[in-house]
Amino acid sequence: MTEPHGRTRLRNRHEWSSYAVLLVLRIVNALLIQTYIHPDETWQSLEVAHRLAFGYGFVTWEWRHALRGFAHPMLFAAVYRMLWLLGLDNSFLVVSMPLWRSGDGGSGLGGAAYVRFIAGI
Repeated sequence: MTEPHGRTRLRNRHEWSSYAVLLVLRIVNALLIQTYIHPDETWQSLEVAHRLAFGYGFVTWEWRHALRGFAHPMLFAAVYRMLWLLGLDNSFLVVSMPLWRSGDGGSGLGGAAYVRFIAGI
């Protein structure tokens, strides 16, 4: 169903539950997968996000000379900062949060594809 401003919305409970299943599956997959993480992924996003949220951490020369943008690290820094503000910044959550965040982002894309192409909305 299309709203007046061209935005689509899920029409019924079945579509919302399908999206919820996609979200849960993506997060479970992100938490259970055992794979190699490229070191550059950590240095160019998570370390920068940690520094933005907590005020300390390592940054590479690209960040010291402002050669990279902050859009990707800010996705993680915002959640890191929220954990800190709530007093939940323990090592388990700080390490596993990027996996949850990645699962959430992936399910958003999967949900958008579901709404657009499968549900025909």
